[in-house]
Amino acid sequence: ATSKLKENESSISTYLQQAKYIANELAAAGKCLSYEEFNVIIFNSLGPSFHHIIIAISIRETPVLFPELHNLLISEEIPINSLTPNIDLPSANTTHRQFKTEPHNRSTI
Repeated sequence: ATSKLKENESSISTYLQQAKYIANELAAAGKCLSYEEFNVIIFNSLGPSFHHIIIAISIRETPVLFPELHNLLISEEIPINSLTPNIDLPSANTTHRQFKTEPHNRSTI
């Protein structure tokens, strides 16, 4: 079930809620994840933009519980999103247009 979990286009909040749902499903099936196992799954699915926060969380002596993990990753997501433009850029492919050298007729558009 965890192989279907990918951060990709989701917000961190949505992504973590999906991960928590999967962890709860696994627990209901008798396979409880430790906090360390849950965090490793999350860390392995996040992109390189989160590398610094993952290292900081990983070197802690005590495991990071879900609410704190959620807050730390959201706080990291905010500056990442502010650096990523959310606009559609025109395609790099351009169409070559031929311009007529004839005078323009004002009656046609």
